[in-house]
Amino acid sequence: GAVLTINPTKAMTVSGTVENNGTFTLESDASGTATLLTESTITGSGTFNVEQYFTGTGNTTPNGRRWYAGSPLVTSTSAIINAAGNNRMWSHNEANGYSEITNNSTSLNSAQGYVLRLGANETLNFTGAAFNTGDVTNNSLDRTGTTFSNRGYNLLSNPYPSFVSWTDISRTNLSETMWIRTHNGSVMVFDTYSSLTDIGTNNSGDGDLTEEIAPMQAFWTLVSSDGQTGGITFDNASRSHNSGIQLRSGSNKQLIRVKLSDAGITDELVINFNDNALKTFEQYDSKKFYSGTLSELSCVVESEDLVINSLPIADSIAVPVKVTLIKSGGFSFLATGFEGMDDYDVFIEDKSLQSITPFNDGAIYPFTANQGEIANRCLLYTSPSPRD
Repeated sequence: GAVLTINPTKAMTVSGTVENNGTFTLESDASGTATLLTESTITGSGTFNVEQYFTGTGNTTPNGRRWYAGSPLVTSTSAIINAAGNNRMWSHNEANGYSEITNNSTSLNSAQGYVLRLGANETLNFTGAAFNTGDVTNNSLDRTGTTFSNRGYNLLSNPYPSFVSWTDISRTNLSETMWIRTHNGSVMVFDTYSSLTDIGTNNSGDGDLTEEIAPMQAFWTLVSSDGQTGGITFDNASRSHNSGIQLRSGSNKQLIRVKLSDAGITDELVINFNDNALKTFEQYDSKKFYSGTLSELSCVVESEDLVINSLPIADSIAVPVKVTLIKSGGFSFLATGFEGMDDYDVFIEDKSLQSITPFNDGAIYPFTANQGEIANRCLLYTSPSPRD
């Protein structure tokens, strides 16, 4: 009958068994959400609650795929979001896409991602028989056929009331890359992270995406090849509170970050140089997940559109850059972040204007173009800097 409440942004670790015959609540508000690490079993017939604060779109009727989330509890249901209310909750199937959940009795599967749509700001209370702990496994991740354009993409979620590391999760037949759908100002964007290169994009404006997946955060995975079934296992060893106070080593990466700017709305491409990478499409590359709602940037390698294009060396490389524009008008390429490129000069060639322009860190290259896909108008060149 007792009550235990962990306040927003606070963290609790329990090394032994949790037995709850009262009410155990992790609170959330606009400042953040409480996290819980449990290293053993959870028992008891009490009430288990995990709150999550969500901002709405400001509309009376919910709209837009604003939040991608999952449940951190055993036996929770769609009543959490009142899915019986119009247009509030959707599930996703790899082969069939999105389906609206229109009742309050649908069971929410552990580690499955859902789309939540809210008009006003709300603090939702996820309640169930227990907090998820220990191994959470899904060995039935699909890849449909050989021609389906979105084959292999499965929407999963962090199943715990704590952070979990994408790098430490056990995966079978899955890409090293994950994608998170998020919001930046007036548009929805995708951010990408590769555990093999330890590189993440920053389209959200909240910093480079890292391996740490927030509690209840849904994310996309990709079954690597046709004919395969993917598998994933989350476990307690991959969990953390992610306090943000972590010792990090100096970067030994060598990369170029480029953004396409359309009236201030940007989309990022990363050119990564790694001795183990190949010029062909392979595991060090990360596919582009298009949002379809903004002008976007990519590289094309062997018919694959990439958001992280890894190459073996930086010496005298020419990289074709593809733009997909939702309108005609003026745009800019922004050189937003170079790492390990002090000994190199970078140039951008505009084939349409027959011009070559320096494009080192901080440079801006404006251009005009018509709506649609433009595959090879611009190339990025790297060249060793001349020495005295």
